[in-house]
Amino acid sequence: MRILDTLSSTGLSVNEDFFLTQPGRWAILLDGSSGLTPSVLLPYVDPGIRSDAQWLVRAFAHAFTQVEQPQIPLPQVVDHALAMVEEQYQAMPIPAHLRGPEYEPSASLSILRATPTGAELFMLGDCTAIWTGGDYQDPAVSRLDQRALQLCQQLAASTGKSIAQATQLPEVRQMLRKHRHNKNRLDLPDGYGVLSPRTGLAQYGTLISLSAQEVGHVLLMSDGLAAGYQVYGLEDGPQTYLEAAKASGLSALETRLREVEHADPDFCRFPRLKPSDDASGVLVEL
Repeated sequence: MRILDTLSSTGLSVNEDFFLTQPGRWAILLDGSSGLTPSVLLPYVDPGIRSDAQWLVRAFAHAFTQVEQPQIPLPQVVDHALAMVEEQYQAMPIPAHLRGPEYEPSASLSILRATPTGAELFMLGDCTAIWTGGDYQDPAVSRLDQRALQLCQQLAASTGKSIAQATQLPEVRQMLRKHRHNKNRLDLPDGYGVLSPRTGLAQYGTLISLSAQEVGHVLLMSDGLAAGYQVYGLEDGPQTYLEAAKASGLSALETRLREVEHADPDFCRFPRLKPSDDASGVLVEL
């Protein structure tokens, strides 16, 4: 398992993506999301941390390095790391009114770990993985984002505002708040699983085995980088996007993606919820 290329690019002001690799063994990529108040934890964490989600993704990655052992199944490793993160989170003297699903940070997670026959892939949340001949993304989060985007388009049409302006309207913020209450509530019709500072969440992830004889390359991405083909149509599908990453590198993909975003400041050509998102990726050869 060889790391061919990596990328982590800030979309707006704070990069809440994070990746970490141990060549020959594993690669981990996280896409963080702060709560509705993005700085609840900042009084209690390292001064270099600039948002709650940035704390979560780095705390989890550090915990993962401490507990990961090849003989421990990946879901168990994830839960062991989460137990360490939860202990840190619960020890913070956060005011009671700033605790709860709408305030705590969350993250999507993808892990690729080498096995004797190839690799295993663990996915939780809406990170995307593309490999030779296949791809995976949990559709639950993207379905909710699409619903919020449809509301933005309706409000833009009825108010005369641009879609970019409509994303800031109270109706949209209320919907996004409601969606946050559904995280890790898979007993609800709109429930979805993501990483948060709580134990027991690995049960909501997906574990995929990849054979080195069939799979040559794997690309882990945050949704900000996956938007290149999923939203902006830079390539016609996941396999051609993987080939573009192999041929030109992840920075070239990110440059093309940012050019599209900057040319569409009102979100008219490519409706979306953010002007630019953090874009991160890890390209691996098995």
